[in-house]
Amino acid sequence: MTLDELEIELTVMLRAFRVGYKVDRLISAISVQFVIPQFGVVVTGLVASEYRLVSESVAQAYPDYRKVYIAHSDSLLEKKDEVLWALMRSGYMSWLRKEYARDFKNLVTMQEFGKKIILQRLEFWGEEARYRYLVAYNKIALAQPATYMLSTDPSFYDYMPE
Repeated sequence: MTLDELEIELTVMLRAFRVGYKVDRLISAISVQFVIPQFGVVVTGLVASEYRLVSESVAQAYPDYRKVYIAHSDSLLEKKDEVLWALMRSGYMSWLRKEYARDFKNLVTMQEFGKKIILQRLEFWGEEARYRYLVAYNKIALAQPATYMLSTDPSFYDYMPE
């Protein structure tokens, strides 16, 4: 995939997420940045061989933003989740639940993204003692329908740990 094709794919992805963004081209021939100021996330599409140069430029231009790098050779299905995790850590799911309730419910229940969220949390927490309650709660939630979890704890799917 070319950088132009990657830019189109990232545009489609971010529009599907319904987030506002601005496009920046720190190094125009080899990268494109999608800056999402509301959530403090910058998604960079780049030519893989120039990762170091691009990452240094992005770090300098956006020092306190969460950064997701997507090379033209990466799997967009895997990277889509990485973008969503970065957005979630900045409050995206809470915003989506409040602003686009139908889309939120569809994402969590019909597309089974709620299960992915729980599995990602469990992977992150592992079996550390300090997360014992959260692990147990999420394991219980994994056995329940997402609609039940939403009815008992509407904000259950809102967060992703650091």
